[in-house]
Amino acid sequence: MRKVIKAVVGILLVAGACGCSMESDPKATVTVIVTGITDKADSERVEKSLKDLVSGPVRYTSSSWVGDTLTMHLSPVSNFREFSGKIKFGRVTESQGNTVKVEFAKQQGV
Repeated sequence: MRKVIKAVVGILLVAGACGCSMESDPKATVTVIVTGITDKADSERVEKSLKDLVSGPVRYTSSSWVGDTLTMHLSPVSNFREFSGKIKFGRVTESQGNTVKVEFAKQQGV
């Protein structure tokens, strides 16, 4: 157990030294709300797809999947309009501020 704790502390120290952050920048964070996801495999594919749309390496992400709705927060996103335009796994129903709402469409793939 001590080795695990030391490893985690070491990772956090290295991350801090290289300028990495475990916190989000509200100005560069997008919230994506995807409805219509009925199974875990689709949820995981949507999460991966969204991470691939982030501007550069993902610095912050959190997600929750409740019922048929996946809510994911991602950072950094430098251009929200461009980000929402790249979503191919469903139909964007709303894109306002830093929030994008999507109806998942399984037949379109992820």
